Amino acid sequence: MDEMDAHLRNIKVTVEKIRNLETENFKEPVEKPKSLETQNFKDIIQRLRNLQTERKSLLLEIEELKKMAEAKANALESEVNALREEVNSLKILMTEAEPSVNKRKSESFKGNLTARTDKM
Repeated sequence: MDEMDAHLRNIKVTVEKIRNLETENFKEPVEKPKSLETQNFKDIIQRLRNLQTERKSLLLEIEELKKMAEAKANALESEVNALREEVNSLKILMTEAEPSVNKRKSESFKGNLTARTDKM
């Protein structure tokens, strides 16, 4: 369960990183360029590309973490089902009628009595 919680925390952190990246770009004031400098535009375009590739990689990481969490959940579900089956089997074994101790004692006592009466 701790491992699954760790994966979920990682997913939450990753999602938070994505949200921060998206909001970070909109927080900065947009200044109108005083002069049309192509280098400035190239830098902005490159930064946007970098952010997009980072976003894509984070989304891929989220998907991988989701798959891992789903696999863990399936494994835990299988284990729980196996334990349930084992518990049901144990319940069945425990509820089966066992010859009582008193009944066995009385049968052996009757056998002893018949053996003694035969000797007489």
